[in-house]
Amino acid sequence: MERIAEAVASVLVLREDPLQVRHRQVGPLAREFDGVAYSFDATFPFESTWQEAPYANHMPHDVEALALKIPAFHDLSVAAVRELASHLTLQVAQPGETIVQRGTTSDAVYFVASGRLDVLATDDRSVLATIGEGGHVGEAGVLRDRPRGNHVVASGSGSTLLLRMSADALRALVARFDILRVHFERHIARIEP
Repeated sequence: MERIAEAVASVLVLREDPLQVRHRQVGPLAREFDGVAYSFDATFPFESTWQEAPYANHMPHDVEALALKIPAFHDLSVAAVRELASHLTLQVAQPGETIVQRGTTSDAVYFVASGRLDVLATDDRSVLATIGEGGHVGEAGVLRDRPRGNHVVASGSGSTLLLRMSADALRALVARFDILRVHFERHIARIEP
């Protein structure tokens, strides 16, 4: 409760930017309770997206605000995320649109701000993995300096909002921020045999 009160006071009393407070105080607190839910409501359990429901039809286009919501960046300072956001560009993809083509040059990594992506098997029909909000794709090819290994398409019923970072920018940021390097190394180790 003290941490919640501090977050509220930061916004209401100290007039701090709510996005910074969410990144610095609310995000880390929320991650401690992933998968935990309490309710005395008869309709429990709620769908996992209930907290975001009021924003479902709103597609934000503020790169900095979107970057602050990406889990890969949660352990960076707000200043570092703001700097990193200058290397991101928005890309909107429609269902079925190709994001990554197998065998092509690994020229960027994509972070999912909203929507989802499907990673396809070599037959281009079977789905190997689905990458949802906050996830990323393309880092293995960029950081291992090899061609794309999979075909990736936007999926779901609506638009997918992506944050694209060039390969050069990713390599430079990973070299500069150990937290990012460790995050991507762990992620690559999990997804590759």
